[in-house]
Amino acid sequence: MSDPQSIEAVTVCRLCKHVIALTGLSVPIVGERPEDRATRYVAALRDHINRRHPQQAAYIEGMKKWTGEFIVIECYGTEDAVLQKGREYARAILHEMTRKNRLSDSDLKEGLARFGKTTEEIDALMPVAKYLRDFLSEQGEFQHPAVKHAEAQRAALQPD
Repeated sequence: MSDPQSIEAVTVCRLCKHVIALTGLSVPIVGERPEDRATRYVAALRDHINRRHPQQAAYIEGMKKWTGEFIVIECYGTEDAVLQKGREYARAILHEMTRKNRLSDSDLKEGLARFGKTTEEIDALMPVAKYLRDFLSEQGEFQHPAVKHAEAQRAALQPD
């Protein structure tokens, strides 16, 4: 079993399943800060994406551009409708990409069961639990159109 703190634990490309040999990058250089090692690691992963997956590389460059713009816009209060729309678009996509917890229907049922609810009570509470999950995590009917568009773009980049 690999060490979860080890860089080698995460070196398989999701797009092509290519295993990237980064053993040399896992060896710290004397005097190197941990973040420098991570920067070298990400650079090696980026090189693979640039060489093997040019469409994904272009997508990443586009994401970097508007993410930077989003951070700049967040520094200001504005009444400008175009800036507000752009900020909301970027916020929704970043929220979707960085959301840690994904709750399935079975996760909701398990959670309700932990409170000692019976099967009948769980069935009665599920519509409310699903509504709250979707509202709080911006899924389903609450999903921002920008996220649907971004998901379609990402799906088009995935290998068949």
